[in-house]
Amino acid sequence: LFIFSFGLLWGIVGDGSIVGPILFLISTFLGVIVAIFFPLVEGGKMKTFRGKMHLIVIVISGIFVIVSVIFLWLRTKAIAGWIGFAWFSLVSVPIILVLMVLSGIFGGGPYMGLVERIMVSYFQIYYFVISLM
Repeated sequence: LFIFSFGLLWGIVGDGSIVGPILFLISTFLGVIVAIFFPLVEGGKMKTFRGKMHLIVIVISGIFVIVSVIFLWLRTKAIAGWIGFAWFSLVSVPIILVLMVLSGIFGGGPYMGLVERIMVSYFQIYYFVISLM
């Protein structure tokens, strides 16, 4: 995703803020940090240091993703050929927020893994749509 994020940074031709792609890049970096240093312990228990750090870094990463999607919408809404993606980004913000809230609600419960996989699947769809652009 690092190379993908750099491509996104320079691939959107036109005027506009680089904030969205930069935040997307930071979020990707945080995801790597979580995967390497703070993988979730078996059963999803948040009682250990690793479990607590997993939650903290994932929440920060999620905030960066939401703000990134908003800035990507602002950057691409006036660029010909990117308008469809801009609308997709705008619609994605409430979907991501709902999925994040559901992850919080079901955190530590028996459906936590299912809800998190649905949320991650939506991010994968978002990345796929960007790649089509």
